[in-house]
Amino acid sequence: MHCAMGKDGSLRMSMVKISGLTLRHGDRTLIEEINLSIAPGEIFAIIGASGCGKSTFLRHLMGLKPADAGTIMLNGCDINGRDETERRRARKQFGVLFQGAALWTTMNLWENVALPLENFSNFTVEERRDIAALKLSMVGLAGFESFFPHELSGGMLKRAGIARAMVRNPTILFLDEPSAGLDPITSRKLDDLILHIRRSRGVTFVLVTHELASIFAIADRVAFFDPDSCSILDVGNPRVLAEKSPHANVRHFFARNELQKTMSLVN
Repeated sequence: MHCAMGKDGSLRMSMVKISGLTLRHGDRTLIEEINLSIAPGEIFAIIGASGCGKSTFLRHLMGLKPADAGTIMLNGCDINGRDETERRRARKQFGVLFQGAALWTTMNLWENVALPLENFSNFTVEERRDIAALKLSMVGLAGFESFFPHELSGGMLKRAGIARAMVRNPTILFLDEPSAGLDPITSRKLDDLILHIRRSRGVTFVLVTHELASIFAIADRVAFFDPDSCSILDVGNPRVLAEKSPHANVRHFFARNELQKTMSLVN
């Protein structure tokens, strides 16, 4: 586990630090005054039932929506602060894999991956092409630079999306349902890629997922979002929470894993 822990079990340093965060959608409160810290190099999963606000929470972490109250610090920079210079510094800290990879269908892979460099750097076309090729190679897509999204499988699209997310060398990667729609073998390969990037690059991952196999395979810790209390009901290692969480909702969420195993044997 890559978390920097104190003797009392608390995190000694934070790549992501959330304090007193409150999020609302119209008159509905989604999250109320939560506090959360994520350590450098940690793989941290946001979990919970559908509609509990997981993806909304992730969009706030990326600064796509302002928080109603509280602060979100990314590597010491306030993503929701009033200072635009600091917000820009915060945005440089992270890359994003959106659901379905969200690649431009009219661009080939190297153009897709290099797009953030075109908008936020002074690299030449040749330099952008070389950097994109390097990132594609890192995710196992060397030789596919000229392919278009419609020519790729679902797993390859996710890998290309991760390459684009990494093109500016971020310290944090936000992943929204990275394994959604993938078969178990392809999903496992994507999990292995995430673990490899963490080992080789020291990247911190924050992901929203409902895939239990991925949660158990890669997550150091999880936060279980509860829509009834508008709070994080429990935080911890997923294997520990599955057995020992004091909250029945959390244990039931993880119990789906055993049900799925039983159904696969029957079928």
